[in-house]
Amino acid sequence: MSKVNSIEELKQKCAEKNMPLEKMRFFIGKDMKEPKCFGVYQDETTGDWIVYKNKANGERAVRYSGPDEARAAQEIWDKIGDEIRLRKERYGNPYEESAYRSAEPKEPSILPGTPMSSLAVIANFIREHIALSVFVFGLAAYLILQVIFPSQKRGYYQVGDAIYYCLSDSWYLYDDGWVVSTMPEGNVNDYYLGSSYSQSYGTSNFENTPYYEKYLEEKEDNDNDDDYDYDFDTWDAGDTDWDSDW
Repeated sequence: MSKVNSIEELKQKCAEKNMPLEKMRFFIGKDMKEPKCFGVYQDETTGDWIVYKNKANGERAVRYSGPDEARAAQEIWDKIGDEIRLRKERYGNPYEESAYRSAEPKEPSILPGTPMSSLAVIANFIREHIALSVFVFGLAAYLILQVIFPSQKRGYYQVGDAIYYCLSDSWYLYDDGWVVSTMPEGNVNDYYLGSSYSQSYGTSNFENTPYYEKYLEEKEDNDNDDDYDYDFDTWDAGDTDWDSDW
């Protein structure tokens, strides 16, 4: 599961995934009283964050109550992920399946032996060869672009006496510590030292910097956010176990 640090960030992530929260029975920032819903809100009297589930009989189970907003937001975000995973395991992802079906080639409706059947065979032959030609052309264009505009490798570079580090097209320069910089001029591949740190570079290990830690966190978040992709039009709140405490 990816991470959230606040209620606003939680709302943003839900919006990015186009989640119909009310249909899903999740209420962010609301103290709902009706049965069959999850929610998180801040108590106006104590200032504490309350994460709750109202069960089918209306009884409330409190998952978290305390001052930690990040924890409260994470509890709900993780629960949304659990509910999505439950439906994926039960039904698969309808969004992915519908996309796959729409990409499947359509068979010609002309039956063999009809006057048009030979034309259908010819049309299929031409279509298949055009598709193959487009694929080959696209692959060739990609390889040519890689030669003309090679992507920068992650790792250390040396330009004169200066040591640089490249990370996801972002550049850093070592100047008594790593600082944000710009890409060196010229063919940077000529300056490449390698991806692994060596004391001979006369720098500290870039992987021990906050820049690298943030990169790993964002990468993990982006990877795990895919777990929340779903065709929410098919969502049935009745699939949730509303009798359990959480």
